[in-house]
Amino acid sequence: MPRTTVLLMIAPLLTATSCHEQSSVQTPAPEPPHAPVEVDEPNPPAPPPPPSTTATIRASAPELNAGVVTLRPSCTQGAPEVLNGLDDNCNGQVDEGFVQSGDVQITLGWSTGADIDLYVTDPFEEELSLRNTTSSSGGHLDREARGACTDGQTTENVYFPEGSAPRGTYRVAAHYFSDCQAAGATPVTLSIMVGGQPLGVFQAELTPGQRVDLATFTVQ
Repeated sequence: MPRTTVLLMIAPLLTATSCHEQSSVQTPAPEPPHAPVEVDEPNPPAPPPPPSTTATIRASAPELNAGVVTLRPSCTQGAPEVLNGLDDNCNGQVDEGFVQSGDVQITLGWSTGADIDLYVTDPFEEELSLRNTTSSSGGHLDREARGACTDGQTTENVYFPEGSAPRGTYRVAAHYFSDCQAAGATPVTLSIMVGGQPLGVFQAELTPGQRVDLATFTVQ
């Protein structure tokens, strides 16, 4: 076979082989970067508040004894509270910071040097006083005063903590024990709070040695 013929036959073969190799090699496409995906899950709804177990207590309007009158004392917003048996700063509380309060609070105040005692009889006929400062029904006499006979204090307070005041009738009285050689006839101021609300402010005048029934009210 002539030399030139062989070369022509080989050349197409090389070309076909080269094309086949080029078509069989494929470059993989680069994968896109994987960024972490964070999904904010909504917070679970807050559970509803538990129902209140504290029963609301109320009381009838007090029945006042002869000689006891209703007062409408004035107060001043933001004024400092004074230990006097009154709400001085118009916040609906009596002598806060000085005495305790609760379901029932009964506060007696006066402005002379007399020694006057507060008496509160609970629905079980147990009397709270200087001689019995704690009752089996939960009442407390937490402040006792003897006027000029001792340190000059002139406010007494009885309270039943929240959730402890028994339902029924309460009776309030005051006894002018001594004038301490510094006082004569003395007006006393009585403030009654029930369920954190004022039931009223009342006033009567006592003379030395006198005991007076002031008011009766019923907790419902």
